[in-house]
Amino acid sequence: MLGYLKVASISATVSPTGRVVEINGYKELGEKILSGFKDETSRSMAATQWEKVIGDGMIRKSIEQLFTVLPESAKNFGDTWTKSTKQKGEIDMNVTSSFKLKDIEDGVATIESEGELTSEKGQSNMMGYSITSDMKVTRKANTRWKRILA
Repeated sequence: MLGYLKVASISATVSPTGRVVEINGYKELGEKILSGFKDETSRSMAATQWEKVIGDGMIRKSIEQLFTVLPESAKNFGDTWTKSTKQKGEIDMNVTSSFKLKDIEDGVATIESEGELTSEKGQSNMMGYSITSDMKVTRKANTRWKRILA
């Protein structure tokens, strides 16, 4: 059943600001995987879970997280911008990131970033276990981005 993953093709259309506009291919992959369920009840339950977790969940969120670095408007060298998001999950995280356009060379932009992830202090349930969360993570990175038009 998982052999379908080897030949799967999933594509996404992403806006210039990094928002996922459309995802293609995950439904076809889901249909192939779900065809392995012979029992209609099990297939229906798995299809509902597939759409919830994979379709509008994991794939969209993963792709959008890759592109959160993109600014809302054109930037010049040295310009900065900030983005704040909330990542929903078993532990909700508040993410604040700041970015600076360092350089553009041969169509490749170098963007410096730093950010902070914090959780809301409190109790939650993770895989059946009650946990208390109070997290703070900081990060710093330089990334290189090349615009590719399909």
